[in-house]
Amino acid sequence: FWDMRASHNHCMMGHLDEWFYSQLGGIRNEGVAYDSITIAPYFAPDLSWVKTHISTVRGDVNVEWEKDDDKTILLNVSIPFGAKASVVVPNTFHITERGNSLDSAKGVRGVVQEAQNLNISIGSGSYRFLMSIKADWNFSFTKASCLQALSVPCATEENFKIGKLQYYYQIKNLELVA
Repeated sequence: FWDMRASHNHCMMGHLDEWFYSQLGGIRNEGVAYDSITIAPYFAPDLSWVKTHISTVRGDVNVEWEKDDDKTILLNVSIPFGAKASVVVPNTFHITERGNSLDSAKGVRGVVQEAQNLNISIGSGSYRFLMSIKADWNFSFTKASCLQALSVPCATEENFKIGKLQYYYQIKNLELVA
């Protein structure tokens, strides 16, 4: 029975895939055909690194992050030609781009400091942000369960199947390519 109010043409659990890209990698289309992109990765406590990649009509959008320890994250971002992006990260970090302050980093168009986030406007190109916890912050990554963050009861460290697609989910490593 279809009451014409909701679509019955969707893939089962397709939102899980999308969550990996839009939340863990933080890649979100904000314009037309990825001409404006938001990069707002979720630095999950139980993950040590994430690699995400989306091919768009403008080119590839890549986001990779890796925790060196409980106080440092390396964030690599690539934005295709003709696109602009906002990189949104927690305001608990001191951030440099290839060793330069954000004020003098090539390609960084502006920085807006908000109450809880830092919004970095960038143009097309590749960026390498080193993020270190500010010395005056008493902060470290807690060991919360990433499986709880996923809110998917069937997600385990073992293989699990959704429809005809098979995902391998491993707590410490996650690589996604669209």
